Amino acid sequence: MFLTALPSVALEREAKPDGPPDRVLKKGDWEFRVFYRAKGSRSEGQHGVLIHKGNVVPPGKKDEELATAFGIMVYYGNTYELPWTPTGWNFKDKAKILSSWKKKHPAEQSPAGDSKNRADGTVSGTPEE
Repeated sequence: MFLTALPSVALEREAKPDGPPDRVLKKGDWEFRVFYRAKGSRSEGQHGVLIHKGNVVPPGKKDEELATAFGIMVYYGNTYELPWTPTGWNFKDKAKILSSWKKKHPAEQSPAGDSKNRADGTVSGTPEE
């Protein structure tokens, strides 16, 4: 009996955010919405959507950079092989792409007079530069 190795085939999945965003960051005319996949697990990943002056910024080419009020953002593509891979628009500096269990995102700042995130999970913020 022969055993042959099957070719290694990467299964890419399309990132499809569902429901409301888990985090919303705002600065000036910019808004950054973060959606988590497998939230709270070791396989957690992020999908980011940028909005400028009320309009969704269309997907770019993979690795395209865009200067925003949050700093440089990169388009990571809309598919992933590993669930923790970032997709959509997100920070170029991967150190700013944090898990959902971090209490404060580097680009977040609690609303004035409020030391906690809002009940709906959104936070109005500014980048840490």
